[in-house]
Amino acid sequence: MDTQFCLDEALQRHGKPEIFNSDQGRFTSNEVTAKLKAYNIRINMDEKGCWGDNVMIERFWRSLKYEEVDL
Repeated sequence: MDTQFCLDEALQRHGKPEIFNSDQGRFTSNEVTAKLKAYNIRINMDEKGCWGDNVMIERFWRSLKYEEVDL
């Protein structure tokens, strides 16, 4: 599956988001960012190495899973 197909399919199925949030992974290519800019979608990417950005929410879901779901 190529990038163009994935983006077109996602936009068709789910509509245009206001903000596209990603880490510094595969969504940083010029092809992806150009497509998002063409649709006037704001791009928000975490800086490289910002592992602590979502630590609190990850801990919340871990606690919820172990304390409430996996009883």
